[in-house]
Amino acid sequence: MKTSRNSTRDGLKPDAYTAMQQLVIEHPQIKRTIARIDEYKEASKGSREPNCMLILGRPGVGKTTIKDLYTAKYAIEKTDTGTKVPVLSATIPVPATMMTLVTALLTKIGDPLAVKGTLHQKTLRLYRLLKECETEMILLDEFHHFIDCDSEKILNSVSNWLKNLISETKVPVTLIGLPKSLRVLFANSQLERRFSDILHISPIKYPSANNKDFKHLLKIIQEHAILKFDMDLTSEDMLPRMYAATNGYLSPLMLLVRMVTFSCKKQGKKTIELKDMAEFHHRKISAMSKGNPNLRTSRYEKNPFSLDWTPADAVKPSSKSQKPAAKRKPPMSKAEASREIREIYS
Repeated sequence: MKTSRNSTRDGLKPDAYTAMQQLVIEHPQIKRTIARIDEYKEASKGSREPNCMLILGRPGVGKTTIKDLYTAKYAIEKTDTGTKVPVLSATIPVPATMMTLVTALLTKIGDPLAVKGTLHQKTLRLYRLLKECETEMILLDEFHHFIDCDSEKILNSVSNWLKNLISETKVPVTLIGLPKSLRVLFANSQLERRFSDILHISPIKYPSANNKDFKHLLKIIQEHAILKFDMDLTSEDMLPRMYAATNGYLSPLMLLVRMVTFSCKKQGKKTIELKDMAEFHHRKISAMSKGNPNLRTSRYEKNPFSLDWTPADAVKPSSKSQKPAAKRKPPMSKAEASREIREIYS
């Protein structure tokens, strides 16, 4: 059955649904990172060796949000002489190969023949298009997909390809990925030298004597929420609850805000209550945490949004019996390792 443009989804008007899905919060750490990328973009203009950087972080800290916000900041422009692409961004596809990487970049820059040609032909086309489109920065997200290939040959190939890309085009590159992305740089000392800045994005800390980012983030969320909260998210009562539910990770925090808003809007509510957050936390985040250690909340005996929850509940050990952690053996010395090998093969 066809639906019109004015139809609703789950009882919501399309504009309200879209607004909730697109709700993005630029908390201080994201703003600082975007400003750092800008510094490298500007400093690289006219430089013989562009300044490149690597952004690392665990899942859920906001790496992809940084890429999306930075790309949106420099929109593609149509001019009388052609198309201007100030920032070219792409996500490393799976499986990650040199061919899929170049194809993704050509597609993003608007090459109608992105899938045509050999790797060498595609690379030369990319060089030409980067110059014609006046590209000043390249962002590559999910760069750890190359590490997942677990092939030293691929790591050497991509590191050499990146080194040549930077040398030939003079366009700075920002890589974004999990901490293991460092292996690509280690595969080529010349490439490692070009990536002089390695920025680690971490979960927002709370409580901390010198870090007010989490409180500031909740304040921004409260100010931009589509529905009003009937409580102050930055209060002494709600701050530890919000942190306990998300561990300071941006992804589960924004999921909480979006989905609770969606649920309340669907029910026709005007405000979001504590019980609404408790229901979502139990139904969604707790279920997701079973397969994702970054969203793990199973260690809490109580739902952090239940009325009788206190910050002390966040540090209580689980009532289930736990085996004591095994003591780690100290690493073998070279002499001990050699002796053991001789004993095995003697």
